[in-house]
Amino acid sequence: MSANTHSRTADFVILGAGVMGASIAFHLARRKAGSVAVLDKDHVGSGGSSRSSALVRMHYSFAPEVQLALVSLKMFQHWREIVGEAGEFRKTGFVRIVHPDETERLKQNVAMQRGLGANVELIDRRQLQTIGGVPTHYTDAYASRRTGRRTHIYLQGSSGLLTPDHFDFTATAQRILHLGLPGVHRLMDAPWGGEANGWVATLKKARAAGLETNLELCSIPAERQATLVRPCLPYLDYLVVNDGEIGAIAGRPTIVEGRTELPACIAAARAVLAAGAMRIVVVHFPGGGVAVERDGPVTVKPSVAVPQDAIAGANGAGDAFAAGFLYGTHEGWSVERSLALAHAAAAASLRGMTTTGTVERWADCLALADRWGWRPLPLPRPRLLCFASPSDPRSAPKPPRRCSWRSGEAFRISRFISMMRTGRAAFLLIIRLSICPAVGKTRAVCSFGIVNFMVGRTACAGIRR
Repeated sequence: MSANTHSRTADFVILGAGVMGASIAFHLARRKAGSVAVLDKDHVGSGGSSRSSALVRMHYSFAPEVQLALVSLKMFQHWREIVGEAGEFRKTGFVRIVHPDETERLKQNVAMQRGLGANVELIDRRQLQTIGGVPTHYTDAYASRRTGRRTHIYLQGSSGLLTPDHFDFTATAQRILHLGLPGVHRLMDAPWGGEANGWVATLKKARAAGLETNLELCSIPAERQATLVRPCLPYLDYLVVNDGEIGAIAGRPTIVEGRTELPACIAAARAVLAAGAMRIVVVHFPGGGVAVERDGPVTVKPSVAVPQDAIAGANGAGDAFAAGFLYGTHEGWSVERSLALAHAAAAASLRGMTTTGTVERWADCLALADRWGWRPLPLPRPRLLCFASPSDPRSAPKPPRRCSWRSGEAFRISRFISMMRTGRAAFLLIIRLSICPAVGKTRAVCSFGIVNFMVGRTACAGIRR
């Protein structure tokens, strides 16, 4: 320390500017305990801290160490909020392999760790596979700071040799299989054992073992997506996909002029449900998400209003959404609450460049979403079909003329207007007024369903696409 730039006295003097010394100084300053001086013979982190593998794990045999690690983990998960700067914490996973003679001791350690709240479990060595002669697969993800658009560089490596024979579900104690990714696994994408592809064979094996199943997808050409996924549908319990993926599977457009069409997503989800065994299909898009149940209602939930300056990257946001929804489903939550957690997990993931680094515990994700708030409920864009009719809309000439509609030609009315007609007509919810160029008269535009009604002597049908 130089007397010219620093005080020669302090309330607390810490020797060593490594991880331990810096952490002590930080927490003393945070508590406003007094003046703090950190002394080091070299520079910050020059000792053992610079040679650390920087491993954050919960697996210890000494209970106080597990408790300390759990507190440390929470700080890493909330690094930006606590420290004020972005951290480089990445969630990866940890596998500890022991000799058979140490199995009982391992079980005791795992029981102790779980009792303290650590997310740790036992797996059988049959659930670990090694393939020689090829490198481990990897994916490098790149994102544009200006546009947020992403691209990926993928080395298939050992994943290209993955087959259904590598999956052994006989010893698993889990309940849901989250399987992926069709289109980037050479042998799994090919026919296998008389099945259309290895994904079908694996899903059938999982369901035979009593597992519930979900399929994770990735961005590949639509025709290829449909070819690989459609044979899997009879062996799925859930399907959580994005707006483009559901359109590819159903073979119908769901994104028009760069904008998600909510009614089209719902129609595509219903078509996919009809072709498979799923109990529910969930479709997510930037503005929200929709869950279509086989024997229940359609649930729409808007996404989180994430501040623009909080977004670091979108890598893994869709995966976080799926994880949130499946967690809620696993815990027996309602569909609406599961959708909320799905959006909250996705929002939390946007704060980091990595796929999982900023995803926190479910309660923290939901609390974050509530602090940021939720977007308005996504509503479908209206479409018009107009035709002249002297009296009854059903007697109109066919085919009808299509009328254009642009947001600039319409204005919102201050409240929803409900119209009820008796007899042949249906309930109508009007949400916009527009000028119909085909006949030059004011039209009421219905955004939900196809409902005929009269305006003067001209009939107009609001139609969803």
